[in-house]
Formats: sequence, C-alpha cells, structure tokens
Amino acid sequence: TFLNNENVIKFIDNLSSSERRVTKHELLVHLRSLHLYAFHLVTKIFAEIGLVPHDTKILELTEEECLRSSTGLLAATKNLDGSEYELAVYAADGKQFLRNYAIYKSGDSSNWHKISLNFADDFIEGLKELTHEKWYTACFMDSCSNSSIWGSYGDNHAGVCMKFKPSTSNETKILPFHMPIGIGNNGKLWGDSVLHFHKVKYEGNAPELDFFRTIGIFSRPELEKNWYSDGNGNLSSCADVLRDDVNWRKNYWDRRQESITTKMPDWINENEYRLILDSSLSIFDSGKDRCLKYEFNSLEGIIFGIKTPPEDKYKVLKAVEALCDKNKRDGFQFYQAYHDAETKTIKYRPLISVSCDPSEKSHPTLN
Repeated sequence: TFLNNENVIKFIDNLSSSERRVTKHELLVHLRSLHLYAFHLVTKIFAEIGLVPHDTKILELTEEECLRSSTGLLAATKNLDGSEYELAVYAADGKQFLRNYAIYKSGDSSNWHKISLNFADDFIEGLKELTHEKWYTACFMDSCSNSSIWGSYGDNHAGVCMKFKPSTSNETKILPFHMPIGIGNNGKLWGDSVLHFHKVKYEGNAPELDFFRTIGIFSRPELEKNWYSDGNGNLSSCADVLRDDVNWRKNYWDRRQESITTKMPDWINENEYRLILDSSLSIFDSGKDRCLKYEFNSLEGIIFGIKTPPEDKYKVLKAVEALCDKNKRDGFQFYQAYHDAETKTIKYRPLISVSCDPSEKSHPTLN
C-alpha cells in the first residue's frame, strides 16, 4: 500500500531518475515528510490484529492529512537546492526536540514514541553501517608534553602515562598482541598478531562518501540484485564501480582509512596515532574480545603525573614488580612528570627502575 501511493512513487522517481547529488539532509526531509503516512499504515494493521487500540490517536487522521507535508514538499522540490534542505532540517529540529522533551517529562520510555518521532533520523544514521564494518580504536600520542592533554586525559595530572616501545615492520610502527584471529568450531580463536599504527591527520574535512558507491558489507551479487537493479533488470549507473573490482576495493579501503584517521584541527595538540581493530567476521562485537593482551615487554615504562597520589604509585609499582618477576624482565623504568618553567611544557625524568629477582622479591633501584 505504501509503495503504491502516488506521493511515494513521485518521491522515488525524483530521487532515482537523475544523477544529481542528494545529501543526507535532503533524504531526511523526504523521509520525515512520508513517515507519518507510513506510521499510519502500520498502526492501522496493528489495530486490525489487536496490537493497539482502534482509538489510537494517529488513526483519527485521514490519508490526505498524513500526506500533507509530502504533498507540499513535492510541489516545492524543483525549486530547492541542497542548502535549503539543510535549513529545513535545522528548522524542524527545534520542534522535534520539544516533542521528545515532552515525552521525556511524561516519563513514557516506550519505543512507540521513539519510532513515531525519530525513526527517519535513526534510519539515516543506520545507513552508515552498510558502508563499512564496525571499527574500534586505541589512541596513542607521540608526546606527553602538553599540559592541557594531561589535564583532560590524565585525570587532571593525577593519572599515569603508559610509555610503549613499538617495533617496525615495512617502515611502519607496530605492536604485538594476543587477540582473536578467527572463529572455530568452539568459538573465537585467539592467537598472536600485530596491529599497525596510523597517524591521524588534522585537516578538518573527512572525505565524503557516496553511499550507493560505498556499500561495502555486501557481495557483488547481493548488490546487483537488491541495490542496483529494478524490477525489469535494469542496472543503476552506481553499479559501474564494480566493473573494476581491484581498483574499487583499493579506493574503498583508502577512503575508509582516510575517513577514520582524520580529525578537526582543534585536536592537533594530541599528535595522535591509532591502532585500528575491525573484522568482517564480527569477532570483536563483544567487549571482552576487544580487550587485547599486549606483550609486557612492549611497555617500556610508566610516567607518573605531577599529582599522582602516592598510594596509586605504590599500587602500580607493586603490580609491575609482579609482572617483572613473571616475565623475568630487567629494567622496567618509572618516570616522574614535572612542569618545566623554561619551555612551559610537561617533561619527565627517571624516578626508579624495577627488575626481576630470582627470589621473586624485586627491588626498585634509584636512578
């Protein structure tokens, strides 16, 4: 019933018959204008099978009333450009926020209101998950001299900084881990592997993704059958990207990598490097499977913050002593951060060194 509606047919035709760029704001305006009608149809079916009362308020609306917004939008579509759709979204956001606030005050936490008001917005966000598998990152810095960074990420200078020593492979820095590497008959398979460091760029503009040419979680047959063809077997021009499979995959991964290693210039003081974790096998969906185990020898030392409480230092020292004995390691270094008045930066100096001991009683030594 929904797809046979005259307004819906016009919208589909307008969006699919041209090669023009359609932004997420424009798509959101279209979906919002049609959502009331779609929700009305679903509620009507729910009432017929007894899932909601027949006097549910939305059922009091006529089809014409449900489609009033989309009818007006269709009349104005030819005269609108991308920026005007963006303004339309921003103008409607205030009203939508107040509706959600009213629901919040009423204490109603049911999904019914979330679907009736926010489904189009959630759908737009959900489209991103079709372009790439989920990814996770651990963030590192090449320097810990910035006082504001210590203040924000280092618990206002009361935390500690872990100093890692990466290895080098093919001119890139890596860290070894014990981590999930596949799926076997008995569940996740854990093994030894490495992750590569990726330097973050602070350019302010992450690359834009053309959604229909960047659907990366489906196979080519699935894309051609369910996304790029109509009922008569005609292929969309978006399918052209699949003809050169090698170049498409290279460009796909290059742009994806650029997207997840680009941040706004405001963050440039972080000097960040990222370890990226992802897999098409969904082996990292569980939080416990993302708790990778790094090699203790990769941890070169620990830097105490300027305000790290003595009790916390003692706890860290005790844990490291045990690890040194367990791994038969000599020369684990602790450092103390301090403010350098001359350079107006945070520097650190050696504090004590910890070594293993055959009697399992390690002895810290002064530097």
